[in-house]
Amino acid sequence: MSTTIDTNAPATLPMGESFSGGTGTVVATLPSSLSTGLMFLGYDSISGVAGTSVQVVDPTGTTRATMDSSLDAPKVKLNGSGTTLNATGAAGTTPVADVAGDWTLLAPTTVTMDITPYDAAGEPQPVIQSSCTYKSGNRVIDTISVS
Repeated sequence: MSTTIDTNAPATLPMGESFSGGTGTVVATLPSSLSTGLMFLGYDSISGVAGTSVQVVDPTGTTRATMDSSLDAPKVKLNGSGTTLNATGAAGTTPVADVAGDWTLLAPTTVTMDITPYDAAGEPQPVIQSSCTYKSGNRVIDTISVS
């Protein structure tokens, strides 16, 4: 399963303030083989709950906090070409910005998602636990300039 993570963090923040109450999103796309397999098993749709821990890093490179979030993805109909779940929810709170410069929000190394399949009658079936491990590249989700 591939995932994309984002927040709606502000581009700038005054010194001495924190960013809270933002929205986090995880877009998880099931490969077509998994979507087709679930359909073969008689499932009609799925929903999900994603868990993330975004790191908040100050300009000195020190991790100041983790923003743990549980994000909900509403039920969507399965399709054979790769079904996408869009999970949203509160992104957590950053610490007080007490150092000037660029603060970064880093993607977690693992994103978990509990996927609930539903049969044709709309009844929930046993949860499928999934996790995506970060492969490589830039983990920066957002940058907040503090002055």
